[in-house]
Amino acid sequence: MEDHDFSKLETVVEKLLATLGSTRDENVSLLARIQDKKQKIEELEQKIQALNSERAKVSGRVSSLIDSIENWQNNAAPSPAQGAEDTAVEAQDLFADPTNQGND
Repeated sequence: MEDHDFSKLETVVEKLLATLGSTRDENVSLLARIQDKKQKIEELEQKIQALNSERAKVSGRVSSLIDSIENWQNNAAPSPAQGAEDTAVEAQDLFADPTNQGND
């Protein structure tokens, strides 16, 4: 009877050791994946920071352009004697392609 009990015990221990080995392998694999994910997160955080910086620059440039347009509108307001046609020509000149001057 003791041989049978030892045989069962050996079988259980072998299964436990196999499970332990498999669990260790899985643990190593998961730790490697975690490290890869941490690196990816770091890269994405740097990219977010760069994009936020770029967005702030673009926002500043757009604000500057809007201010310039508003200043132009305030300083170039047509007198009542000038017609809407003059204003349309000025607006057209404002948005004309500077490389295509006189080639219309």
